[in-house]
Amino acid sequence: MSIGKAAKMLGVSIGTLRKWEENGLLTPERTPTGHRRYRVAGLQKLMHEKGESPSLSCAIYARVSTKKQEGAGNLDRQTGRLSAYAAKRGWPIFAVISGTASGLVEDLIAITTSFSARIYGKRGGKKLVEVVRSTLQDPVTGVELK
Repeated sequence: MSIGKAAKMLGVSIGTLRKWEENGLLTPERTPTGHRRYRVAGLQKLMHEKGESPSLSCAIYARVSTKKQEGAGNLDRQTGRLSAYAAKRGWPIFAVISGTASGLVEDLIAITTSFSARIYGKRGGKKLVEVVRSTLQDPVTGVELK
């Protein structure tokens, strides 16, 4: 782990880590270019000796592609599994971010509209959106997507 990440994990400054190295409290490894690298186990040992616990926490990000997947409980199961994983490792969760993708059709329309507007020098593209929507068809059913 880099000196900046180690300092953040311990809640101290980079200068403090350098002083601890000078005093023999920590011995980082060095990369071929001379950069310090700290082992997480060594940092945790130091925190334990000082009677503190590391300030590790995490955010959970869960996402499904469709409303159908969300309705089937996939998003909730994914969030639950990620929460259990964090709990097993003792990581407090500071945020849970979850959602359903907007959908491929909407994304394609937005991309097509944006690039077409740049190519043809037009803004807005409302008419283009209508044209694109009217020409898109579901590849399986052949039904026009709107």
